[in-house]
Amino acid sequence: MKSNMYEGLFKALKKENAKACVISSMRGAPIAWYGLERKKIDVFSALSAAMYGAAVVLHRESEIPSPDIVFSNSRESFLIIKGMENGTILAVVGEGNRERLSKNMDKVIKEFRGVGL
Repeated sequence: MKSNMYEGLFKALKKENAKACVISSMRGAPIAWYGLERKKIDVFSALSAAMYGAAVVLHRESEIPSPDIVFSNSRESFLIIKGMENGTILAVVGEGNRERLSKNMDKVIKEFRGVGL
């Protein structure tokens, strides 16, 4: 989705080696995205929200604090799902240094908090 509201956020994440990104509701409805084919957005968004939601339930049932971030790794890439303050999630597919992208996501999110994050 081409959205002027999120263009700056996506550009900043691309600089950190993010290859694809989806902002979605906690129920899995996509809000904004880049780097994925349109036909894959709904499934990616819904499953990212389900993964994050499952982690929240697992933490709650284990009586440990809610997760801030959920990671998934493969040999060549990784997925980072971060819960946002406004009931949305940010799911980012990246390559390279996962720790760097994860750390810098917080900085990018803070910088763009006024645009719907």
